Amino acid sequence: ICQLEVKLFCAIVGVAGSVFSVRVDMSDSVDDVKDAIKVKKPDTIKCEADKLQVYLAKKDGARLTEAGAESVVLDEHGHPRGFEKMMPSLWLKNAKYFGESFQPGEGQVHVLVVVPEGAVVSANEGSPDTMIKEIHAVTVGKKRKRYVLSRVGSTQGRQLLNDLDVQVELVRTVPFAAGEGSSVDPYKWESVIIECGKEIVLTEEQQRERYREYVERNIGAVLEEK
Repeated sequence: ICQLEVKLFCAIVGVAGSVFSVRVDMSDSVDDVKDAIKVKKPDTIKCEADKLQVYLAKKDGARLTEAGAESVVLDEHGHPRGFEKMMPSLWLKNAKYFGESFQPGEGQVHVLVVVPEGAVVSANEGSPDTMIKEIHAVTVGKKRKRYVLSRVGSTQGRQLLNDLDVQVELVRTVPFAAGEGSSVDPYKWESVIIECGKEIVLTEEQQRERYREYVERNIGAVLEEK
């Protein structure tokens, strides 16, 4: 005679430390086990119970330990290779699964749970450490872009503002009273010709002193007045 109520230990594949237990009757179907898993882990599993796939946590005739369950990985089709998928309509007491005389052993894992991609929340997701790591990955992990100001046009300028998350509000310009005969020639960025004949524009750092002299010479007096 099979024991009616038993405790089955389950592990979510791919989630470390996810071993938990559910209480079921041996006369229940595999589909009932899915319902029990969903009820036990509502904050971790974010899909309907029937979307879960469950596998018998047994390999080479031996049931898995917690360490063994944590080492299980999914193949390219999203299945734990080498484990038997449990059919929803079959009873737990079916000889293929646990049989009539099943007795759970200490330290065993009985069921592997595969949750659809994007429908599982790990135990530490949302914790401060995890959030800090995610922010770091976004702000530091991205490949840095380098802009040479002397080459930035209107399109690149808008992209630069977007990357820096800078919003610009358009305003009406105020006429600048420069005085009569005080037009200023545009600053010419220096460049050099390398051996292959290609022209290379010098960087802002290389032209800092020259540009400072240009500003002081042309609009230095106006700036002092302001």
